[in-house]
Amino acid sequence: MLKFHGFTAKKLEISEVVIAKELCDKHIGKGMYPEEFLYDIIYKNNHFFYLVYKEDKAIGFFYCVVLLPYDLAELPGFGEAFMYHDCSENDIIGVCRSIGIDEAYRGMHLTDELLQYFTSYLFNEAGVSVIFIPAWVKGSYIPAKRLLEDNNYQFLCYLEKPWYQSDLLECPYCRTRRCICDAVIYYMSKETYYEICEAI
Repeated sequence: MLKFHGFTAKKLEISEVVIAKELCDKHIGKGMYPEEFLYDIIYKNNHFFYLVYKEDKAIGFFYCVVLLPYDLAELPGFGEAFMYHDCSENDIIGVCRSIGIDEAYRGMHLTDELLQYFTSYLFNEAGVSVIFIPAWVKGSYIPAKRLLEDNNYQFLCYLEKPWYQSDLLECPYCRTRRCICDAVIYYMSKETYYEICEAI
């Protein structure tokens, strides 16, 4: 169990899948992570889905995954990200896929603490060489921009309608049958991470 200034985070367990799905549906849209998907990743040691609690109440989640470059094609738009970033076929890659925190608990630097913890974990424990983070574009506004740039992530590329091929996702923003929202990808390299650590 992880502790963050009055909050805790614990890796997803079978008994928590229903509440995890409810949080995912609320924060990123129904159909992005179905129950079957959440049950499946519990048993995969390269998937890290953590529920965030305030006392006994689940108030959010953080989800990241460790992949090889050829696995990126499974994620919306990430084949293009691989083209933009100079990484080899043997590199281990971290992807912070999603984060969602209930509105009442935002503005408390919880998302910063979660991102900083998992950035450190992915570089120091999982041995990744680069971390990619997709960020939803709301019209022309990037809601996660401050979070990512304040934590030293850099803009990599723009993705046009990366979720359009998903016929399961019910986007809460564009509300079309297939999501027509765009996205951007931010990244941090291992070299940049250790330079930042040395400067602190």
